[in-house]
Amino acid sequence: MMYNGKSRHIRRRHNTVRELLSSGIITVDFVKSKDNVSDPLTKGLSREGVERTSKEIGLRPRTSHHGENQIDSPEIKEPSPKIQKLDHPENGAVPETPFFRVKKLSENAVLPSRASPLSAGYDLSSAVETKVPAKGKALVPTDLSIAVPQGTYARIAPRSGLAWKHSIDVGAGVIDADYRGPVGVVLFNHSEVDFEVKAGDRIAQLIVQKIVTPDVEEVDDLDSTVRGSGGFGSTGV
Repeated sequence: MMYNGKSRHIRRRHNTVRELLSSGIITVDFVKSKDNVSDPLTKGLSREGVERTSKEIGLRPRTSHHGENQIDSPEIKEPSPKIQKLDHPENGAVPETPFFRVKKLSENAVLPSRASPLSAGYDLSSAVETKVPAKGKALVPTDLSIAVPQGTYARIAPRSGLAWKHSIDVGAGVIDADYRGPVGVVLFNHSEVDFEVKAGDRIAQLIVQKIVTPDVEEVDDLDSTVRGSGGFGSTGV
């Protein structure tokens, strides 16, 4: 056997020899000589044995520079990568990121910001000092005007910390894409004490969401479903 250009003795183990030949780690050269193997370690690796094994695993002979037949190693193909890049345009262009445009209406206005790279909402801050009465509500100005990307709308949502610690919730949180007026936040105080708001306090969060606005079509009937007209707790509490 020739391994890395040098003669090597390999113990006869069919599986091992087949694997080495299959992977191309070793190649086989036939030399004109009597098949008279004297080394007990390579006994059984005669020409007939190697040809038989090569035929079984699908190797084919080729002509070497010595003019003799040589067994070809199978072509080794590079495996396809297991991890591929997603959203990679063929022309190499990077998709344009839409902008969320914001205009300050006063010096007290604070630009919306996200607390972490994966935060869904932009924190909204109060532009004034005010109070939300116990069991009452208040409209808190942000002194901001916004323009969200086409195909989206802005939703004002409560902040979890205010909801849990102070029972503060928000209402009327839909801002349409074509609205250009000042953004105000309706705060509801469900607690028994007044809630004080200072200028610059984060009072809510704004989430930009994609929407679909299909045309309205009047029909005589609707397709039936298993649920049907069941509502208001019909599926359980």
